Amino acid sequence: MMAPDDSSYPRPLWLPAPRPVAKTIIISAVAAMVFCGLFALSEPVLAVLGAVATIVGLVVLAAPDLATYFAVFILYSNVAVVAVRFHGAPKIIGGAVILFLAVPIIQALVFRRQRLVIHPVLLLLLLLLAAQVLGLLFSRYVEPSKATVLELGLEGVLIYFLITNAVRTP
Repeated sequence: MMAPDDSSYPRPLWLPAPRPVAKTIIISAVAAMVFCGLFALSEPVLAVLGAVATIVGLVVLAAPDLATYFAVFILYSNVAVVAVRFHGAPKIIGGAVILFLAVPIIQALVFRRQRLVIHPVLLLLLLLLAAQVLGLLFSRYVEPSKATVLELGLEGVLIYFLITNAVRTP
């Protein structure tokens, strides 16, 4: 007598359909928590930050649109800048906020096969950046000018490019 084929029976409504990505997420979450537990023996603060980063990373992987909402909220509310300037947070954490925008961009480019968005305003920003670089070349005060050019390049052009590619719908 042959065993019944499992695929012939209907799946109960209360049982979710298996997803192969879910197993990968669970395995990586368990591995990350084990490493955080081992790391907690020597550096407990970094272990807690690692655990929080793991949880945030899993939420972002499960729902990439939440990464866009989170990054836009952090950028427009200036929470990262306030944390770095007034509360002593490391600068790498302030700069890492824009990495949340990489998740929806990668999803759009790789999985949805969409192209990069080059908005005409980006070209105007690049023209302004080129004018500031030209001004930097002839500047008498190089250090303040270099800081201004770098600020426009990172906080203007890069963030504009990332947000226009991450937020693709109204």
